[in-house]
Amino acid sequence: MGALGTVYPVGGYPSEPDLAASRHWREALDPWLATIGIRVYDRVAYRLGLIGFEVSGEMYAADILDAGVPAGHYPGLLWPTGETVTYYPSTE
Repeated sequence: MGALGTVYPVGGYPSEPDLAASRHWREALDPWLATIGIRVYDRVAYRLGLIGFEVSGEMYAADILDAGVPAGHYPGLLWPTGETVTYYPSTE
């Protein structure tokens, strides 16, 4: 977060209770991270990619397979289907 703070106004993220306060800079950073994740998939297949701060355990591929991508979600998702990966930005 210290390094990001030299470029973006990260404030107290992730300790801020309101994710909306960080939305501006996350919307700039997350697509860049998604591009990296999509390129990684070309070399190493995965079932689900998550983009955000400490997102392990927030969502599971099996749940998305059963119910689909939730309309409202944090973190951002990288969802592989066949040869392609679709990026679903965080809605929070």
